Amino acid sequence: MKSGTIRVYVSALNAFSAKYGKGCLGPKYQRCITMWEKECGSKATCAFDMVEDLGKLYSVCWSMKGWGEERKLLCWTMFLVSICMFARASEVTRFCPLLEDMELPAGTIWDRDGYPPYIYLVLRNWKKRSAPNVGKPYKIKIWRNYMKACYCPVFFLLKWLHYSELSSGPIFQMRHKESPKSKKFFWKALSEGQWTGMTTRLFIAVSDLCYSCGKLRWHFPTMYSQSFTPLLSALL
Repeated sequence: MKSGTIRVYVSALNAFSAKYGKGCLGPKYQRCITMWEKECGSKATCAFDMVEDLGKLYSVCWSMKGWGEERKLLCWTMFLVSICMFARASEVTRFCPLLEDMELPAGTIWDRDGYPPYIYLVLRNWKKRSAPNVGKPYKIKIWRNYMKACYCPVFFLLKWLHYSELSSGPIFQMRHKESPKSKKFFWKALSEGQWTGMTTRLFIAVSDLCYSCGKLRWHFPTMYSQSFTPLLSALL
């Protein structure tokens, strides 16, 4: 592995140990961490607390200076869906699921408030997917959060699609003007840099959070496996 990749692993494992106790990984993994730290170094990070920190990010997103309502809605929707997918930045940008592949359940099982209990998204490619499987559908089930609508990926995804009026292509696209003075615009999928730039602004705005987009991803499956609160179970 490259030294940068090792530093990400070490930082994520150290964050896990800090939250759940130094002995939680066992002596074998602790020896590996010690060896990697000596060879490649590490950068201190803290564990992302889904219950406490998600609310801070929500407040920051919807009060971000310089962002219009459309940008705020796009960012928060992408963030919630990324959590549910355990997604790399590329999986909601370069390899973003398409509207044409999105599936809603039969109307007979929709909830009384008019929303479906889940949505199927489809990934057809991602980094390092084997060549024979590129293009083949991989379904991901995105569940509702019944406890808090502000953390519900189904609610926000449908809201985003309603207001953006997208009818084809990637589910996440950004509006661009054809020229600086033009009133006409076109939609285009975000680049990885645009998406990581947006999430970085969120974390910087919350002074006591110090994650990078890559390191944050490592905390999602860890906390999902712990299932330490009903909120986390409902969100994921």
